[in-house]
Amino acid sequence: MENSSLFLLLIAVACGFIYGLLWLSQDTTWIRGALKTLPVTLLAFTAVNSGLPLWLIIAFCLSAAGDAFLSRTGDNSFLAGLSAFLLAHLAYTCLFLTNPPSQAIAPDTKIWVWLLTCLLIISVLISLWSHLGHMKIAVLIYSVTIGAMNIAAWTSGQNNLLLSGVALFVFSDIVLAHGLFVWKNVKVKNLALLIVWYSYFPAQTLILYSFLN
Repeated sequence: MENSSLFLLLIAVACGFIYGLLWLSQDTTWIRGALKTLPVTLLAFTAVNSGLPLWLIIAFCLSAAGDAFLSRTGDNSFLAGLSAFLLAHLAYTCLFLTNPPSQAIAPDTKIWVWLLTCLLIISVLISLWSHLGHMKIAVLIYSVTIGAMNIAAWTSGQNNLLLSGVALFVFSDIVLAHGLFVWKNVKVKNLALLIVWYSYFPAQTLILYSFLN
């Protein structure tokens, strides 16, 4: 890893930690939105500086846009953020399908990945469905997309560091969805925000580091 890439990565991690520690629960302002967007933006710069695959850079840029939209309130901002992350997951899917495998995957394992991913998505949708209101179709499409990303990662022979990042990413989205739509207690929602950030940003960092390592 080049020194400049390591420096950018460390700055990104520091910014992510500081945002989670000091700004995560603050009121919605442009400053909070900018600080939320900065860490993944720095990951994108790190990927560019290191000459990493274009699909990875696109995924980071779309994720940063999603962070910016979701830092605002209202249905329009939520749908814009959801759309940005949906496209980011599609970019990640393309990345995993085109990135050379680092390990062989047995056919039986691929079948289990498909089966378990489908069961996970169905169970999450069942727990969310009655709470989604007019967001049902949007969340359904998003859920199928992140399921496809998960399947692409686990069946294409990616390395274990990357797979850990993908698993954290899926986990953070599940917690986020329940925090937004299901859990009503304020303390629980605040805890969910903390869990989401400290699983989502490490997930992105692990995916990047798997290409730098």
